[in-house]
Amino acid sequence: MFHQLTLGGVQRTANNDQPTPGGIPLKIEGVSKIFPGRAGAIEALRPVDVDVAPGEFVCLLGPSGCGKSTLLGIIAGLESPGGGSILADGRIVRGPGTDRVLLFQEAALFP
Repeated sequence: MFHQLTLGGVQRTANNDQPTPGGIPLKIEGVSKIFPGRAGAIEALRPVDVDVAPGEFVCLLGPSGCGKSTLLGIIAGLESPGGGSILADGRIVRGPGTDRVLLFQEAALFP
């Protein structure tokens, strides 16, 4: 399972000497995903809550099978969440859009 770690005391500060970063805000609210399996339901992603500021760089870290790619697919609009919602620039993500992109680790169209 993907587990969220919150670090207390971390503050985001604006530096007026730097140009305003590009990008859009991303809000992930209670997003979860369950897949049907032969032996029963598989909880691929427990409810996740994350706020990403415009221009902020975020890494998802975790072991294989913990839900990282599932969450990225939901953010990109390639999959629908089982629960919760994703807002990109204040609009609910209902499918793929030009405001988000997902890049795969390997450049291959077919195996």
